[in-house]
Amino acid sequence: MPQMAPMLWSVLFVYFVLLVAILMKLMFFESFYVVEKSARKTSVVKFDWKW
Repeated sequence: MPQMAPMLWSVLFVYFVLLVAILMKLMFFESFYVVEKSARKTSVVKFDWKW
């Protein structure tokens, strides 16, 4: 079945791209969450200082 090979490679490529995108999203989401948490902490500190 030589006709199956390009489809198989394209499916593997799409799966790999999705896997990489999900990993990148998880890493960026975690770092963004940490930055957001630290920014919220500093904003709370500034808020307490203002009052």
